Amino acid sequence: DFIASATSNLVKVAEDNSKFDKYYNQLHAVVPKYGLSLEEFTLLLDIVIDPHSEFKSVQKNKLLTLFYCRDLLDFDCVLKIVSVFKVPSYYNKKSTTVILSKAIQTKLSSFLLRNFVNIRWEKKFLRLLNWLYDLLSIGYLRLNIGLFLIYFLSLSPEIDPLYDKRYFYTAKKLNSVLEFYELDKSNSLPLLLSFAAYLSSTNRGYSFDLIFSKYLLVLS
Repeated sequence: DFIASATSNLVKVAEDNSKFDKYYNQLHAVVPKYGLSLEEFTLLLDIVIDPHSEFKSVQKNKLLTLFYCRDLLDFDCVLKIVSVFKVPSYYNKKSTTVILSKAIQTKLSSFLLRNFVNIRWEKKFLRLLNWLYDLLSIGYLRLNIGLFLIYFLSLSPEIDPLYDKRYFYTAKKLNSVLEFYELDKSNSLPLLLSFAAYLSSTNRGYSFDLIFSKYLLVLS
């Protein structure tokens, strides 16, 4: 009840720093131990990801330190987080789209990775696989999103026993991971190793044999 009350008060005091700090400090003292309910967490998440909210960046960064959810995250929460990952330079000053800072995006991607085991997995999550793969083009998110994607793919048979990974591992994706590695070796290495492991364990056929030979060359 105390956490619910303090959370409710916190989301109403964006323009009063003294009250914000009061409720934030109250929550910071107990939330890391007891966590937030899914409803409370969603309240704070909505503030952080809303580029038009009245909360300042410094306040949003403080809210991110309260991101401990004691309930399993649902599909809507994960979708909200994934939806904010965009490169600021893609949008010019005339664009109506307001993008969150790289720092907040990076912290949200770290949160997503840390909470992989705290997600209520269901079949519709598999729709996000290609979307997550497309996010690998964002360099500052590549490592976190890449590791999340690797874990996600390894769990996919449990999420849906009928899901066939061959629909995900296309020649285009396999080649682009090699390109990511050439651009960004340290952040792309886990992906490269994961995709190479898939190629080594599947019936490849001629075209995929050529790609696998490229992987072997790089790995050597």
